[in-house]
Order: sequence, then structure tokens, then C-alpha cells
Amino acid sequence: MSKPGENISKRKDGRWEARYIKGYRENGKAIFGYAYGKSYHEAREKKNRAIHAFFRVEAEQDKDCADGYCFGELLDRFLDRKKFVVKQSTYSHYCEIIQSHIRPMLGALPASQITGQTIERFASEKLESGRLDGTGGLSAKNVRDILSIIKMTLDIGFADEILTKKVSFAKPRVPAKKIEILSPEAQNIFLSLGDSKDLREFGYYLCIQTGLRIGEICALQWSDVDFENRILRVGKTMLRIGDPAGAGRKTKIIIDTPKTQNSVRVIPLPEILLKKLEWHRMRAQSEEAFVLTGTQAHIEPRLYTYSYKKFLETHSIKDCGFHALRHTFATRCIEQGFDAKSLSELLGHADVKITLERYVHPSLDLKRAHMQRLSEAFAP
Repeated sequence: MSKPGENISKRKDGRWEARYIKGYRENGKAIFGYAYGKSYHEAREKKNRAIHAFFRVEAEQDKDCADGYCFGELLDRFLDRKKFVVKQSTYSHYCEIIQSHIRPMLGALPASQITGQTIERFASEKLESGRLDGTGGLSAKNVRDILSIIKMTLDIGFADEILTKKVSFAKPRVPAKKIEILSPEAQNIFLSLGDSKDLREFGYYLCIQTGLRIGEICALQWSDVDFENRILRVGKTMLRIGDPAGAGRKTKIIIDTPKTQNSVRVIPLPEILLKKLEWHRMRAQSEEAFVLTGTQAHIEPRLYTYSYKKFLETHSIKDCGFHALRHTFATRCIEQGFDAKSLSELLGHADVKITLERYVHPSLDLKRAHMQRLSEAFAP
């Protein structure tokens, strides 16, 4: 079945037609190619083969890379530069994107022949049919991430005088992401978990009360809870990353510092939450035990997500991401009159602007009340 954005449709004669961009005219307009098949899958396969063949032809026009550098060599240079200056998870993300999406189509091209149109054509194909499982295109967000790596690689080539000029290209616009908020009924179910003896369920309660991210709650240990000063210290996160150097393993679990410096933060604990934490702490093996297990064995984010999804099904709660707990916490804070700066620091946002854009959206009733007060102030 055709997917939105793939440009694959069924013709009146019964055949399937797949359209793809195979070049650009001098005025910038796209030149389209067409692939046909008796089935949707056949047309899609022919389209994908045509796209890859087109990029191979461009590479073979100068297969020896006469200028001394192919784009793949610039990608290697980019990874060498980034390996020791970015977080381990970020470097792993770069490696995965380059190996899966960039190198197969652009790696063999002479670096000097990479143009803005080359990259925009590449981006168009990724939007239409870039998924590795062959089921359609990548999201605009994913394509922007890929293009960011290409841009940084080209900039390194220019800075090192391998390229004689900078290459510019357009990036797809990413639509605003809708914030998922729990319904009042679902919220009450999660708030009732404060007395649950199940540590995984208690973890949901802790997240909706503090706004912790899933990686942060999975990495949280009892040593991070300061009962004397009534604070929760958030200074690490757990995540699964690709392992390029792994022997037989494609991924691994790491516990690292959060993604931004602002994510390292202190959260004051109200009395009721502190008492519930104290009850669970008494049953933990040690200070180094993880909050979600009570032992030194952890639960990784992926498995905790599965547990969360099962909880939603069991309690007939509408399916929503784990981040909905954090969004609900932030939204309720705004409703209770939290100032944006304080909330931004509690959430660990890199900038208060992020908090304002995501959560500070006054309701119509509040706007009406403001206008009424203004009208009364202007009254003679």
C-alpha cells in the first residue's frame, strides 16, 4: 500500500508508477524519473535501484577522485575531529547516520563535485524513500539531522582548503511537535502510584511529580536523593547507543552526563514526596542501588518503556509516549503559577525560551480576564 510522500500511485491501466528526482535544470526545477511495476513493491524497488544507480554514475564519472578526496574521506575526517570533542552518544549517532544514510549514496562522489543541488536531491530522496526498511520516507527532523552532518563535513573540507568554496543548501522545515498531556483521569491514576510497592510504578509517579526524563529516572540511584537537604540531584542519564567498535554487539548501555549542562540540576522535594521516597529507601540494598530496582541491577530505558506501555494497556489509558509524564508535570506547573525561569531550571532546559515555546500558552479564559482588567483600567 502506498505511503504518504512516496510519490507512488496506481495508474488507470493497473500498473504502479513511482516518481523520483533524477536531476535539476539550470533554473533549479527538478527533473523527474519514473519507474513502473505490476505491484506497488515492484515499482518501489525499481525506483530505489534507479536512485542508487544515478548516484553511482555520478561517482564513476570520476571514480579516482582526481582532486585527491572523495566525500567519504571527508566523512572520515569529520568523525576523527568529533570523536574526542562530543559525547559518546553523539559520536555513536554520527557514525550510525553516516554508515546508514550518507556514505552509501554520497561517499564515492568526488568532494569537489558536491553541490547544493546534489545535497538537495539527496534530501528529497530521503524524504520520499529514505527508511532503511523500505517502507517510505524519513521524517523532516531525521533528514535535517542528516543534512547537519553533511554541512559540518563540508565546512571542515572548506576550512582545510580541500574545497574551494562553501556549499549551501536548503533544509526541510520541521512542523511543530504536538505536546502530549495526560487526561485528568489518567493523571490521577499515575498520582495514585505514590503508595505502590512496585518500584517501576513508583517510578512513573516520581516522573510526573518531578519532570524527570526516562533516561534520568533509569539512571537514578538512592545516593542522588539528599534526604537531609530535601533535594534530588539529577546529574546522569542512561541510554543505549550504537557500538561501532563492539565485538559482536551492535549496541551497548551507557550511563553518562545529561545532554546539556543545564540538565544537571537540583530539584527540591516536597514533604509528601520525601516521605514516599524514604519508605522505598528503607527497602533498598544500598545507597548505590537504583531507585527503579532497589538493587545495583538497572532497568534500561527501552525495557522501562515496554513496562510503561503495558501499564497503559492494563489501565485502559490512551497510548502516549513516556515523555507525556514530563509534559504533564510542566503543564500543571504553569497552571499553578510557576514562573518560566524556575520551571526551565526544574526541567533542565538549555534555555528558558524552550520552556516558553512549549508550555506557556495562556488559555482563552485567561486572555479574556486580562482584557477585562485592561478595559477596567482604561475606564474613565
